[in-house]
Amino acid sequence: MSLAALLISCGSNPSKPVSEAAAPHQKKYTLAYIANVSVTLLVDNPDDRRLRDKRNFESRIPSLIKEKLQEEGFTVLPENPGTGNGLIAINVKVKYDPGDRALRSVAGMFGVGKGTIEAYIEGIDQATGTVVASTTETNAKRTGGGNFYDMAEDTVQDATDDLTQDLSNF
Repeated sequence: MSLAALLISCGSNPSKPVSEAAAPHQKKYTLAYIANVSVTLLVDNPDDRRLRDKRNFESRIPSLIKEKLQEEGFTVLPENPGTGNGLIAINVKVKYDPGDRALRSVAGMFGVGKGTIEAYIEGIDQATGTVVASTTETNAKRTGGGNFYDMAEDTVQDATDDLTQDLSNF
């Protein structure tokens, strides 16, 4: 009988009411908006095609980030609502060089034509104005033709995933 009583008492936690123990963990941050997106093309004297590709890539970044934030349960607001509890502002800085697709296909194993990207994303608590989470993802497309921008978008999404994981720890 005493063994049964011991097992029962070990399984219960008298310091927490049952309803509190059963309640899911509430996230501190539930609202977000994308404050700034900065994209830098690291190519000297880019031609019209490179500039067009940059504009297209830059215009896709907010929707990529919004999609990932929503998957993680954030409500993404279309603009800055001001300060507030549970509100996080997202800043994004991307630097990239798409390299040369044709050279990658022919001599990519020697590093020729390599494309690189660095995506930095930070979350700023709007109530305090402090950076509460940040992450940097880097990636490179070294071999094969392939579409550099597909890899670049994946890198931005990976950085957003990392940021949301960090924010969920609050």
